[in-house]
Amino acid sequence: MPDTTPSAHAKVLFARLMTHGRLRQLRLLVAMDDHGSIARAAASIHLSQSAATQAVADLERLLEVKLFERHARGIRPTTAGQALIAAARGATAGLQSAAEALSALQRGATGTLRLGAIPAASYTLLPPLLEVFCAEHPGVHLDVQEGAGTALLPLLLAEHLDAVFCRAPPSLPSGFAFTPLLADDVVVIGAASHPMAGKADVSLESLANSRWIMPTVNIEVRAIFDAVVLRNFPDAQFLMVSTVSVPVLDGLLQQGNAATICPRSVSKGLLANPRICLLDVTLPARLPPLSPLGVAYREDNTAEPLQNLLLLARPAAASMTRRPAGLAVPTTHSAAS
Repeated sequence: MPDTTPSAHAKVLFARLMTHGRLRQLRLLVAMDDHGSIARAAASIHLSQSAATQAVADLERLLEVKLFERHARGIRPTTAGQALIAAARGATAGLQSAAEALSALQRGATGTLRLGAIPAASYTLLPPLLEVFCAEHPGVHLDVQEGAGTALLPLLLAEHLDAVFCRAPPSLPSGFAFTPLLADDVVVIGAASHPMAGKADVSLESLANSRWIMPTVNIEVRAIFDAVVLRNFPDAQFLMVSTVSVPVLDGLLQQGNAATICPRSVSKGLLANPRICLLDVTLPARLPPLSPLGVAYREDNTAEPLQNLLLLARPAAASMTRRPAGLAVPTTHSAAS
């Protein structure tokens, strides 16, 4: 009697995909999801519409599921389609990364290193660290992706990235580690023309008439923003934007009474603009803590480029308890050893 357990059925579907599936079909699924139209998706990857339609039909017949459904403005993936598209995105991203690495190796690179970084890490941890790394290992090809930790950590777990510079995750699976490198806290920033700019010991109440830029939901600083602004100013004025994008914040903060709460690490990049300033605000003493910035990686990844990068980062980790406001990255190889 054939085995009909869920795991056995999954093995059958996997075998079908590996035997009869094509990379072009996975690329088409991603394009259809991006464009919401089979005609536009086909054109974007240089297929005829009839060939694209046939490719999707072949895949649906192979897996015995419907992957897309029509609606008034085009097509959208079914639940089954969403599951396969997520895998297709991971596969195509992995292949694209592999192609970049192969190209670099063919051009003479001695190794490759795939990194992810959240914006706060891009402004504080990576610049001094990679400056030293690139000087000491000029032949290593670096592929750096910036994004949210929620998007980057799954890529690390799927081995599409070698390391992710992010805030301390709530948990990591066995076999993965996180090394804290930089303690962080929050500050209030605003336009240089803000009424409270340049004043010392500004009370929180003095910002009651500010127009606030709200951090994006589902990031740690949002909980602090809610505890400070929403709790103390129930009638606060808001700019109709939620963001942690540094370029977007840079533009929005040009308005005279605009303000926001952001990590100190992110503020360093913003404060390079003379039209933005740090507001000397006394924040409530009891606030949700902001997790430290650091690096997450797979413990059994012994690739030399990653180990060299972690070696350079270790002095910063060791100095974190002594110097919570700064990042100590070595400037010479001997300092790192």
